[in-house]
Amino acid sequence: MYKQALDFLSKALEVWPNANVKFNYLEKLLSSMPPSQSDPSTALAQGLDVMNKVLEKQPHLFIKNNISQISQFLELSFKHKMFDAGKSLCSLLKMVFIAFPHDGASTPPDIKLLYQKFSELIQKHVHPVTAPQVSGDDNSLGSISFVLVVLKTLAEVQKNFVDPYVLVHILQRLSRDLGSAAGAHPRQ
Repeated sequence: MYKQALDFLSKALEVWPNANVKFNYLEKLLSSMPPSQSDPSTALAQGLDVMNKVLEKQPHLFIKNNISQISQFLELSFKHKMFDAGKSLCSLLKMVFIAFPHDGASTPPDIKLLYQKFSELIQKHVHPVTAPQVSGDDNSLGSISFVLVVLKTLAEVQKNFVDPYVLVHILQRLSRDLGSAAGAHPRQ
């Protein structure tokens, strides 16, 4: 049923290409969630799918009208680092960067602020990934994978957006982990 709804949305946007799609649904969904159920993974994944469908049909209009919602999705995606949602996030990022190039003269200031916030999110979430591993931290591999997938996508659409030193720090972390694993393997 969910796939059918996405197909209907896509068809509706073909019939009404200038429809103003507001994406306040996520805010309502997240605010109505009880505090005990703090995992918004389903809402996040479905929201990203819907955003991607709309972006396929009307990227400029949708991005301009839903910057705060896109920003909220960026934050939630980085906070929860769900690999599947990361793929949808990467699709969204590709479409945003293609519609409004980071260094484009016609890119509106509010979109540039979105890019600045995204850059800050990358820095904020790369630091824990590159820090020495804490014992018992078995989620670090998922975090590294998530960050690498996002950085790979950014490098594909906007070469200068990714700081090469970020990649160096991630590679240093991975080599430390591999060295630790190799060292623990003969003692064992």
